[in-house]
Amino acid sequence: MIIIKNLWENFSDKFGRSIIHPQYIMRSYTYEAIKEAKRYAKGKLVDIGCGTMSYRKELEPQLELYVGVDHPQSSKLYSPKRRPDVLADASELPFDKNMFDTALILQVLEYVKSPQNVIDEAVRVLKPGGILILTSPFLYPLHDIPYDRARYSETFLRDLVHNSSLQIVKLKVQGSFLDFWLQSLNVFLLKKINNILSDKKLINMILVLPLMIITIFIVLSNNIIVAITRKKPKIFKNHENYFPLDYLLIARKNKF
Repeated sequence: MIIIKNLWENFSDKFGRSIIHPQYIMRSYTYEAIKEAKRYAKGKLVDIGCGTMSYRKELEPQLELYVGVDHPQSSKLYSPKRRPDVLADASELPFDKNMFDTALILQVLEYVKSPQNVIDEAVRVLKPGGILILTSPFLYPLHDIPYDRARYSETFLRDLVHNSSLQIVKLKVQGSFLDFWLQSLNVFLLKKINNILSDKKLINMILVLPLMIITIFIVLSNNIIVAITRKKPKIFKNHENYFPLDYLLIARKNKF
């Protein structure tokens, strides 16, 4: 399983934002936060809940310092070569206040017990005028069980940053019903293959091959559909989105 995990991590690093990846839909939305980080990031950046730090190489050239932080339990999900710089709870960061210019919290809030404490800690370690960039899934399948705990709406996210005295720069709803439905189908098929392979029975290894072939075709088709529909002409009116896949939030710490 370790070999499979390493192969998956390497595959995701290279092709995570391409249409051949089963999580292309969600990953492409998460990457919108990295585009924003490239606009705002400077000086010292803390990546809270950094995971495999897959965006580190992209951001580091424009930074004085990049620090990846992840929980000791969560870090066990990744290969030893991808361990973060600092192991710590996101609600108790081992840094002085006003230390960082930018803080990232990307796809993290669903794992934590107290999202308000996590936001408060990010604000504490940010310098006055510092930028917080956050993404949070909403209609997305359970993952990394048993660490996956919750989903939060736009209203809840607004409350979080308001309670921490942050000023919202941008709050963007990402994804639609189509994105949600097709991404869920992709993940369902991927999880089904993983479950079958985990049984390690010879008959399952044989039977899973047709499913893998079908899955590749479905994933490619779904991702192509989403890639095309995202480029819809602007003449179509935007209606309220009741099926958000993800949220992107950018907020600024008060200067005083």
